[in-house]
Amino acid sequence: HDSSYAAAFIAKNAHDLEPYIDFISWWTFSDIFEEQGFSSIPFNDPNGWGLLNRYGIPKPSYRIFQLLKDVGYEKVSVTSGNANEVSYLKDIEVWGTVQSTTSNGILLHLVVYNFDVVGRPMNNLIANITIDGVDVTKVAPTGTINRIDTNNANPVAAWESMGSPLYPTRSELEEIDIASQLKPMPISY
Repeated sequence: HDSSYAAAFIAKNAHDLEPYIDFISWWTFSDIFEEQGFSSIPFNDPNGWGLLNRYGIPKPSYRIFQLLKDVGYEKVSVTSGNANEVSYLKDIEVWGTVQSTTSNGILLHLVVYNFDVVGRPMNNLIANITIDGVDVTKVAPTGTINRIDTNNANPVAAWESMGSPLYPTRSELEEIDIASQLKPMPISY
């Protein structure tokens, strides 16, 4: 629950279940949960089911819900593939939506995730994405990318780089919280 793998799991299931449900939620919001007691372990706790750790620091699973709340409702046709992809090893999946904006344009949301078997090495991949049925004259040629991976929105890596303190100081908690944050980056296409 503390890794980018959990975020990819949520993205995949939000997409796969979307035709059948009206909303999705998570079992528990915080690692402070009465059924298991209050563990002192900030991350990688076997009972750490929450979206936030015991100190209120958002995990990658929280961050994907933060991104998914802004995804539109009107789906668009998207096909994707990895460069040099073997058909049965499809690592990258994409789904997309559009929203009309007040400026008579549209906002295109693409959720791109790499969800695979636990323990299989993850590789950097190049995704080839094709979008059909969208009036490109109403979409800006720039956008924003938010990443959740081993280097982005990853509070566990920051905590581990500090030596995995069981009781982080206030300044360490602030540093871990900063590492958990989404860092929108501009892109053009």
